[in-house]
Amino acid sequence: MLKVICNQRDRFRTRLRETEEELRRLKEKYEMLAVELEKTKADNVQLYGKIRYVQDYSHEKIVSRGPKKYAEDIESGSSDVETKYKKMYEDDINPFAAFSRKVDIFEHIISNTCYLWYCTQLNYVLFLPYPGKGSKIQGTWSKR
Repeated sequence: MLKVICNQRDRFRTRLRETEEELRRLKEKYEMLAVELEKTKADNVQLYGKIRYVQDYSHEKIVSRGPKKYAEDIESGSSDVETKYKKMYEDDINPFAAFSRKVDIFEHIISNTCYLWYCTQLNYVLFLPYPGKGSKIQGTWSKR
């Protein structure tokens, strides 16, 4: 009976080692794919920027006076991929968006710091005993 239990334990150990090895490989693959995905997104945003530049350049040659008017190709339309990368590109080149993200982080830090300081001061006022007249605690204030 003990032999059967020991064999079963050994089988479970080997299966556990195999599963842990597979999990490690999958984690490595996931991390590699995540890095590759970020690089691909950055490349796509850069390519979209280049496409916009070329389109603007060609339209400037065609339309020499007046406001720029872009003719939409009826058959191609506007795809979801294009709108996604357009938004990413616009956010990337927009200095106000980057500034607002930095300001939001700064405001969060400042507000948390002020809140912590205020709560600490409030705790001093509410919970520290005041050594007044008739108090057994004799402080420097009560001697005056």
